Amino acid sequence: MLWLSAILFFLLRLPSLFEPYWYGDEGVYLALGQGIRHGLTLYSQIYDNKPPAIYYLAALTQTVFGF
Repeated sequence: MLWLSAILFFLLRLPSLFEPYWYGDEGVYLALGQGIRHGLTLYSQIYDNKPPAIYYLAALTQTVFGF
């Protein structure tokens, strides 16, 4: 039964193996989060069309993990 589950998992996962690993949105989130960490003002000095929480979360993540 375990081998059947493994095969099913692999078959369901197969289409996503051909997708790119990294998309551009994550880079934008981290770049704007880094800008916030360096004192830039969101939506006046740096801008994107998403709500502010994602950028503050990225800034917090960069601060906590140090990158």
